[in-house]
Amino acid sequence: MKRIILILLIGFFLHPSLYAQCMYEYCYTYTYAGGYTENYKALVVRNEDGQGFIRLKFTYPKDNQERLFDLELKQFYGLTEPAPGQPADSTKIILSGYDPQLIKGPPYTFYNESFLLEYDFNKGYYVPTGVAREIRNADKNYYVYGKINYIRFIQESDLTKEFVSLYFDEQDEIYKNLFKQDELINETRAMTVANATGVKMHLIFVANTEDGKIGKSCEVDKEKMTARFTSIAKWLKIGFNKTVIYGTNYNVDKVMDAVNNVPSGPNDICIFYYSGHGFNYNKVPQQYPFLDIRDNDMEEINGNNTPNLEMIYNRLLAKNFRLTMVIGDCCNSDIGLTTVPSPAEIAMRPSVTSFSLRNGYDLFLNKEKKSYLFAASSKGQLSAGNGVDGGVFSHNFRETLEYYLGNFKSNITWDQIWKVAKEETEKKAANLKCLHPVNGTIYQCRQTPVSPVDKGN
Repeated sequence: MKRIILILLIGFFLHPSLYAQCMYEYCYTYTYAGGYTENYKALVVRNEDGQGFIRLKFTYPKDNQERLFDLELKQFYGLTEPAPGQPADSTKIILSGYDPQLIKGPPYTFYNESFLLEYDFNKGYYVPTGVAREIRNADKNYYVYGKINYIRFIQESDLTKEFVSLYFDEQDEIYKNLFKQDELINETRAMTVANATGVKMHLIFVANTEDGKIGKSCEVDKEKMTARFTSIAKWLKIGFNKTVIYGTNYNVDKVMDAVNNVPSGPNDICIFYYSGHGFNYNKVPQQYPFLDIRDNDMEEINGNNTPNLEMIYNRLLAKNFRLTMVIGDCCNSDIGLTTVPSPAEIAMRPSVTSFSLRNGYDLFLNKEKKSYLFAASSKGQLSAGNGVDGGVFSHNFRETLEYYLGNFKSNITWDQIWKVAKEETEKKAANLKCLHPVNGTIYQCRQTPVSPVDKGN
C-alpha cells in the first residue's frame, strides 16, 4: 500500500539545558471541485525519534464555525513500501497525522493528514515539499493534495502566550507546562521541592571505549548519556555522584567495586549504564546479557569477569534507592558475535526548546519508589550502533527521554519512555542488514529490547 501522509518536521541536538524538536506552523489550502476551498493552519511538533503531534485548526465555510483537532504523529521513510528485503528510501519522509481528536467546535468527520519531506543535501536537513489528505469513500480511499501558502519555522522565542493560545487553552497541560511551571511542580506525583533538596543521583557508566570494533560507538554513548544525566541532576538541583569506567580503567574489579560501594541514601537515585560487548548462552535460563568486562580480550571468559546484567540490577535494587535503573546496550547472543554497524541518522532542522521541570520531578523524584531493568536486545540478538549516534537503543532511549521531559508532554512515566524507545529501536533495526559471522550470509537484522516492564512488572 502506498504511503502518502502528513505535516511538519524537526530535529534534535544535545545541549546541557535545552532540547530540540522541529516545530513548524503551516498555512495551506485545499481546493475541491467547483472551486470550493478550505484554509488550514497547523502546528506540527516532531522529535528525532519520530514522535510528535499536530494541532490543526480551520473554519468550515459551510457553517462558519472554527474547529481544532489534535492528531498523533507517525513517521515513515520512503513514499512507498520497500520491496521485500530492501531498506526504505531514507531521503524521503512521510509524517502521518492519525487518530484525529476534536478539541474544539461542532462534530466534523476528519481523516488522516500527511506531509512529505525530502532531504536537502545542500542545507543538510529535511525540507517540506507537500501536504496531502486521505479521503474515505464507500467504494475507495484516495488522497487530495493541498497548496502550502507559507511555512513558519518555530523557535522557543515564538512560543508566546498569544501564539500558544491559538492552539491550546489555559487548561491544557501543554499551556500549563509552558506558562505555569511553578504552580504545577508540587501538584504532581513527585516529592515536594523541599524534600528533594537532600536527594543525590549516583551514575555508574561503564563503556568499552578501547575496543577496536565498537569503541567509537561506546564513546558516543558515554559522552552523550553522562552529559544528559549530569544536566538533569543540575537542573533538578539535586546532588550528583558520577563514576565513569572506560579506557584503560575498564575492568570488572572497578565495575563491581562501584556497584557494591555506591552510597544508598533512602531518597537517592542510582543509574547503572553499560555500553560494550555482551553475550548469552542458549542453555542457561538468564534472559539478560552477560557483560564482557575483561580488560584484555585474550583473558579466559568466566563468571567472575562477565557478570550478568540482571545480577547487577538485583544487587543495586537491594540498596533500596528511590529510583533504581540498570541499562545495558550490548549484544545478547552467542560469544564471538559483535555489534552490528548501523547507518547514522539524518538530522532535521532543530527548534531548540526548554524542558518541563514538572516532568523532571515526575520521572526522577516520584513519591513512589521505582526500579527498571532495560536491555538493548533480546536473547539471541545482536545490538547495533555507530560512531556518530552511538548504540541504536541508547540513541532512541536518549531522544525519547528528552522528548518526554519537554513541555509538550505531561503525566509521563518511565514505562511510556521504554515503550517508545523499544519500538523505535525495532523499526531502526528492521532497515539494517546483518552479516552472519559463521557462514557469511546476509540477513535482515532484528533487535528487540527487553525489560520486565513488558510483563507488567
